[in-house]
Amino acid sequence: TRDASRRWDKMVIDEEEESEDGESGDDAVAAAGQGFPPTSSTADPSNMSNSPSTMKTSDSHPDEREEDALDADEERRLREIICTPSSSLPQAANAQRDSFSALAARLSRNGAIQELHLWRQTRDEVEISILMPPTTRAKQVRPQLIQASDPTAALKLLVEYGGASKESPYFCKTLAYPVEQPDEDTGLAWELTDYEPASEGGRRVLRVSLRKQVPHGVIVWWTRAFQGEPEIDTLSLPDRKEARAAHAMQSVWQQAQAMFKEKVACGDTPQTAILESLQKGGTHQRVDSLCDCTAELGRN
Repeated sequence: TRDASRRWDKMVIDEEEESEDGESGDDAVAAAGQGFPPTSSTADPSNMSNSPSTMKTSDSHPDEREEDALDADEERRLREIICTPSSSLPQAANAQRDSFSALAARLSRNGAIQELHLWRQTRDEVEISILMPPTTRAKQVRPQLIQASDPTAALKLLVEYGGASKESPYFCKTLAYPVEQPDEDTGLAWELTDYEPASEGGRRVLRVSLRKQVPHGVIVWWTRAFQGEPEIDTLSLPDRKEARAAHAMQSVWQQAQAMFKEKVACGDTPQTAILESLQKGGTHQRVDSLCDCTAELGRN
């Protein structure tokens, strides 16, 4: 009976253990059905923190932060690159200044640069370039020629800008020389263009083209564009020097041609006779040109 009692107690204990295992399994199935992870034996928190399978957030990557960080040499090189000015910037600024200087020289060729305008001239025309504010648009300006108060005086060049009127124009000056009135159909010839770079103020220019009023065949070089301005030396104008040089060369050519024909008709040596006659006449500066001319004539 004592052995039977022990076997009975063992059977009861085994049934209780099986009952506990069954409840744990049911709980696991229920939890899995609800989307939760199955329960497991109690874990030591200290062991979880050291577990290699522990999840980490994106903010806790010490290894990656160390790889992205710059070392001392890289930081120094980066600072040098940032602080070193680009060599292309001064070159671009110099190019802008050179372009501006070239434009100013072109707009004042055979003329002058004044405080509010520039002017240039050719044998037949004059161009007045009036300085305008940087934001000026073509629809805001209206240049025109008007009769001066003195009927005997030249015309006035008047420019209305923005809300300005004829009574208080933006620009109004009396021309120093007479010009032809523009054609009624085409009107006054003008254009608005850029002038200064932004570093110099960014102003624009209103360029007005005028035709000189002179007798046919007469060349008049203006000494100034408007009355009251300082006069320029017309003898030193670039285009006038070139015109004089071209005229002198043409005169030499005509003289050489006439002398060549005369000496050839007399049976003399053309080149020698021409040089002797020029030296007697005191025109030594034309000898080289005449040599070239006579040589060309001789080939022809």
